[in-house]
Amino acid sequence: MNPDKIQPQAHNVLAMGLPNALVFDDDALDALLYGSPPVAPTPASVWELWRQGFDRSELCAHALAALLAHDGRKINDLGDLSGAEHCLRLALAAEPSKASSKHAAFLSALGHVMELKKRMEEAEAMYREALAWQDEFLGEDHEMTWITVERLVGLLVALNRSVETAWLSNRFKARQEFHQRTMAADSLKLRDIALNLFMDGHYAKAEAIYRALIGRDFELGSTYCHLARICLMTDRASDARTAVEQAWNVREQSVEYVRCRIHFFQTLLQMLVGDDWKPGLSILKRALAQSGAFNIWTIRPLLDHLKDRLGLEAYELMTAIAAVINRESKIDSLDSNLLWKMWADTSPSEVVGSDVFIPQVSANGDASAPADAEKFSFCILVRITADCLTVREYNFTTDAQEEVEYRLTNQTEISHPTKFNDLRPGDNLVLDYTESNGQRIVSVLIKEIPCDPIE
Repeated sequence: MNPDKIQPQAHNVLAMGLPNALVFDDDALDALLYGSPPVAPTPASVWELWRQGFDRSELCAHALAALLAHDGRKINDLGDLSGAEHCLRLALAAEPSKASSKHAAFLSALGHVMELKKRMEEAEAMYREALAWQDEFLGEDHEMTWITVERLVGLLVALNRSVETAWLSNRFKARQEFHQRTMAADSLKLRDIALNLFMDGHYAKAEAIYRALIGRDFELGSTYCHLARICLMTDRASDARTAVEQAWNVREQSVEYVRCRIHFFQTLLQMLVGDDWKPGLSILKRALAQSGAFNIWTIRPLLDHLKDRLGLEAYELMTAIAAVINRESKIDSLDSNLLWKMWADTSPSEVVGSDVFIPQVSANGDASAPADAEKFSFCILVRITADCLTVREYNFTTDAQEEVEYRLTNQTEISHPTKFNDLRPGDNLVLDYTESNGQRIVSVLIKEIPCDPIE
């Protein structure tokens, strides 16, 4: 067909005076170019067609009625209540049966128009007729049913007939419970998606989901722990500390295995900032003895990420604890860990009640602590003399490994080996020490023997 030989027809889009912005698809383009009938109005185009007066046909009225019934907010936005009433009455008259969801939706929308026009008796009658059909055929939990319920309740309240809404109270309660069930199921799916994103390294997307779940108040203790894992995985210790604090604040609402995770993160943060983490082990041990303390938990990727910063001994300890939180059968591996054996039965005298101190992390990652407080270091031996150790350890301020000297005295306690000359360069050490006059004085020295790998 040669478009040059086609003459414009009366129904050509140009002849109708329609602006090009209102032509959306190929059918309408054919109308513009070749004079074929223009496409029928759709919800995508009818809004502007009606509002600007380009098309007030019955065909357009039906399309607009469908839009108004689907989205009640459009009734106010249209700014033409008489036009809305006209469209909805045409649509109702065209429905072959009153026993249909379309008829009920049109009737409910028309009731809303009547209410806005202050024709309250007509509005109430329409709401009740629509609701009777929706209750029977769509069910009380259907979204369209609840749109009509909310409209009817609003109308009765506006008429000072609130007492008549009492019969709806049980339905509102049931609706709320239904919403909560639906939301919970949806939240579980979102949490699974977040875990998959975390495992794939999409940390920002996973974090966005966790924060959305927190906004829903979904299993807050657990979700804050998931958020802390993301923050540590992206090297944001301060944000992780905040998340753990939030988890601790809602611990009474959390199940037992979530409380174990909170204690785990508290101890991990104490290790990362160089605070005294040993009291936390006894609290963890008590928590692990509780019924329900064990559940599958994906934490190994985080520990692998932090391995160099933790040092071998702390890494193996936290890996062993994480394995037990996942599976109770791993308790024997944890009980064989030297650090666990030494300090898990120690009374946490530094802890008030059952709380664990969460260190305040400064901008450079250091924890605030008195100058003479006992500290610790996970390090690797470089060389040793009678009164001095040179070790390689991680510096949180510079984010690098560096060599540091420690002083040995006749007060230094040695735990495996029993003699200084049993130590060799490359040995992994745990040092408890204090600082005095710019020197680090070792109070306890431990050589760590690597454990068997934890699955």
